[in-house]
Amino acid sequence: ALSAHDVHLIEADVCFGRLLDSDAFRRQNSSATISSRASVCSSMSVGSMPDAVGGRRSRRRRLIMAHYPTTRSSDLSLEDFLSTVMNHNASSTGSPKGIKLDFKRLRCVAGSVLALVRIFEQMCAQFGGIAPGGRPLLPVV
Repeated sequence: ALSAHDVHLIEADVCFGRLLDSDAFRRQNSSATISSRASVCSSMSVGSMPDAVGGRRSRRRRLIMAHYPTTRSSDLSLEDFLSTVMNHNASSTGSPKGIKLDFKRLRCVAGSVLALVRIFEQMCAQFGGIAPGGRPLLPVV
């Protein structure tokens, strides 16, 4: 979706859960149909894994890209997803993409907004709020 010129908005599900090590997950599940961080960079499919799957797990719950309640762990954090899209928008590759976050639980909203603001401020410090070529970091769609 990042390279597609006809895609203007990426919808993603956000919930609290365990962040798994994506490399360990891929090694153990080479035939898995579930997206990983690498495919997110090329197609923006949201990566998520069932809890029963092995892989190194973080000790604390984080904001992840997963469809609660059926999926409660993922190899993609909200921060990585936002950074990937904003870095794409800062590049001159493809058209800029907007983000629609689908919060699966109300308590995810505040932390997600803080993560978005923190990453946006980091990108603004790097690019002055506008990416090279005048592209917005997060366009309004």
